[in-house]
Amino acid sequence: MKKNTLFICMILSGISFAQVGINTVNPQGIFNVDGGKDNPATGVPTAAQSLNDFVVKADGKIGIGTNSPGAKLEINNGSTIGAIKIVDGTQSAGKVLTSDANGVGSWTLPGALNFIYGNVPTVDNTVSTISDPGGIPGYASPVAYSGMYIDLPVGSYQLGFSLWYIPGGATQSNAAINGTTFSTIFFSTSSIVPTQPNYPAGSKIKSVLGGRLDRQSADCVTNGTIPVRNSTIGVQRIYLWAYVAPQAWVTPYNPATSQITFSYSAGGYGPYCQLYAIPIGN
Repeated sequence: MKKNTLFICMILSGISFAQVGINTVNPQGIFNVDGGKDNPATGVPTAAQSLNDFVVKADGKIGIGTNSPGAKLEINNGSTIGAIKIVDGTQSAGKVLTSDANGVGSWTLPGALNFIYGNVPTVDNTVSTISDPGGIPGYASPVAYSGMYIDLPVGSYQLGFSLWYIPGGATQSNAAINGTTFSTIFFSTSSIVPTQPNYPAGSKIKSVLGGRLDRQSADCVTNGTIPVRNSTIGVQRIYLWAYVAPQAWVTPYNPATSQITFSYSAGGYGPYCQLYAIPIGN
């Protein structure tokens, strides 16, 4: 009978002060569980005594292992590793916690450990050029699909690449050999017609200027990175294209007889052509 009376008094006392304490007569918030029953009857518990506490403060902050949370949720596990554990089926060694656009968290590998490799041919590929329909009106824009592509799940990526390519064909002019022309590398969502992929908002990099291997040959070598985003549902294939200025061929430029050879030979230190993606967010 005495125990019941004492319990009722504790409840009524807690209600009257808008505070509830379990295992403590000295709650540190509107709700306080003292798991170790070691908090003092008056005053502030020590940091060691608070390690087994759960508290909800008047401003809605929650503390686990602390009676003075500094954020909406603060977990203090002392010097013991493993203050938080989330098991949702995506967990495994080496992963980090990330979120989607709605703030829903899940485990994923860090970007540097989560490379996506593209498809790179192993045999040289000679392709007839087309004049990019999206190019400058009235100006020939010779482009060709390299044969390299990469499949990207939904998200944003930094695409890294290197490419060796040579303008040629029946109408190649001395301009290409003398190194008086230039080239660029860009990506497309089509292997037939150049169509720009979805670049992240504010992206200022949509193509990379190509360089001449040496001034005595028509060979071009380009490497660099370009950020792109796949905001569609499911996996999207991104194709690597090359543009070579029309001065590489005789005037007027003729797509039917102008070609670009993409060199995929391994070489002594090769392969020289690469395509990969590093995730940089959603």
